[in-house]
Amino acid sequence: MTGEGNFLGAAKVMQAITVVM
Repeated sequence: MTGEGNFLGAAKVMQAITVVM
């Protein structure tokens, strides 16, 4: 559960950064 949540969280953060850039 922690690994999955971490992976999804990282993907969401990366996507948000890409949108900002």
